[in-house]
Amino acid sequence: TAIMAVKAEAAMEKAALSTRVTQLDATLTQKDALIARHLAEIADLKARPPIAPPAVASSGKVIALGLVASTVAEQVSSAQDTMNAAGSFQLANVSVKLRAVTEDDGSKIRILGANGVRSLDLVGAMDEFNFSLTPKPSAPALAAGQVAVPDLSGLTQNAVQRALAVLGLRLDIASGKPPTSAQIASGQAFKQSPAPGTHADRGIAVLVVFAE
Repeated sequence: TAIMAVKAEAAMEKAALSTRVTQLDATLTQKDALIARHLAEIADLKARPPIAPPAVASSGKVIALGLVASTVAEQVSSAQDTMNAAGSFQLANVSVKLRAVTEDDGSKIRILGANGVRSLDLVGAMDEFNFSLTPKPSAPALAAGQVAVPDLSGLTQNAVQRALAVLGLRLDIASGKPPTSAQIASGQAFKQSPAPGTHADRGIAVLVVFAE
């Protein structure tokens, strides 16, 4: 009876072991199938032609980057003039963003039209350019009978006399020693009052100091 019990227990263990082996075989089969599928996908990717880099559209207008900056500045200046004519308004901190294709090592850009942009793969093909401008305040208008005092530095007395006479201004003369840092020769103007750009009535005298 004891021998039969041992045999029965051994048979049960053998059956359990056989079941476990069958399960492991099934798992290995599934993993082999998964590996085979991945290998097939890799082979398919390798067989595909390489992805071409983003194509740059040949349409559009090529223009020097410096010309773009100057054109933007002119447009901003024109807008400021229009605002001045309409009233006392002042532009400040104007920012312009432009997207275009860089060419010739960055010295030129290609500005695309709507069709060119739609036909272009934009990933990595276009750059953004930022232009920041601050228009200078416009000089106030001259009142009736006024002139802007010119810059007389470096001129001789005769040249100063002629420049002031054209504007209807008189000359008062003084002499002195110019600063050591100033590159002024003897007889040349190095200081004046009113200062250059000052609006002055015609007929007033401008004091000019000439180097001794």
